[in-house]
Amino acid sequence: MRPPRPAGFGFLTVCALACAVLMAAALDLDDGSPMVRFAVGATGALALVVAEALACVRPWAFGASIAFAGTFIAMLVVVLRDLEGVVIAVGMTAMFILVALSIVYNGVHHVPPAPGMRRRYPRAP
Repeated sequence: MRPPRPAGFGFLTVCALACAVLMAAALDLDDGSPMVRFAVGATGALALVVAEALACVRPWAFGASIAFAGTFIAMLVVVLRDLEGVVIAVGMTAMFILVALSIVYNGVHHVPPAPGMRRRYPRAP
């Protein structure tokens, strides 16, 4: 029996899948440089990894989410190429990214153990 999925993981899974679909569509429409295509492709690939990690409540979901957030910000820098546009775009998405990372951190580190697993308590001195 699997432990219950932490609150917010379903919504974040859908968000990561939507980002992956948007990145795939951007790859299809973009005739830009190889650097832009790589940034968009890497962001889409990490979005799929994060979606799987959140859907299955993997213990490494937080690390994957941090990598995805960093890649997303780097993708904005590469695609926009304008400092003013980058600051505005990162400012608009920063709060969502921080809230999403806190949800994943709290959900991964507070997952109850599976039934039948023994908890280890420190010995009293």
